[in-house]
Amino acid sequence: MWRERVLYEDVREAEPEPPEEMKELLSAIAATVGADYDVAVSQIDPVKKRKIRVTGERLVKVIGYDVDERRRVRDRFDNPWEHERFTPWYPLVEAGMGREDCVALITDEGLPPAYKSSCTFCPSNSLSEWIELRDVEPEAFAQAIEMSRRAHPTLESPEVVGLMRCNPHGKRQLHVWADGGYPDIPKSLSRADDEGLDNMPCECAL
Repeated sequence: MWRERVLYEDVREAEPEPPEEMKELLSAIAATVGADYDVAVSQIDPVKKRKIRVTGERLVKVIGYDVDERRRVRDRFDNPWEHERFTPWYPLVEAGMGREDCVALITDEGLPPAYKSSCTFCPSNSLSEWIELRDVEPEAFAQAIEMSRRAHPTLESPEVVGLMRCNPHGKRQLHVWADGGYPDIPKSLSRADDEGLDNMPCECAL
């Protein structure tokens, strides 16, 4: 199961060094603008972002919205940082494939059922998805807990806002649940028994 693991800068894994020719190019650019090379590199990390900043090239970000989610399609990202770096592409929409078409294709290929994908810290995770993350990817779950713990003191409405949107108001703090709080919220639940599964699709804004 692949999930995005980058929660914040201080937990990201070290990126590989750029190739020598890229270092030379960055050094030349840094000298031209009167900047220190190490400072220049630190501002355009990781490697792919270095390439984007140096060449102006955008990466294509493939987004798996199906044709039933056409309302979410945008020809550019609203966020200036994303627009500078990425061009969105919606292959399922272009192919006219809805969710049932995707399920049929996966089944026809003999592959196991595909579930909703999301970031490890996605607030739209269902309860069974949080439990599965805890059991299958404990390191990623621990990072999500730490994110919840850090964010909690800054929340203006902690009874409403939190990583466990699947829970009712007042019971949405992941770290509280993980530490044994909310005794009426199950600590074990399978996907098959989770009535909230897939009822909260990804709402990451473009």
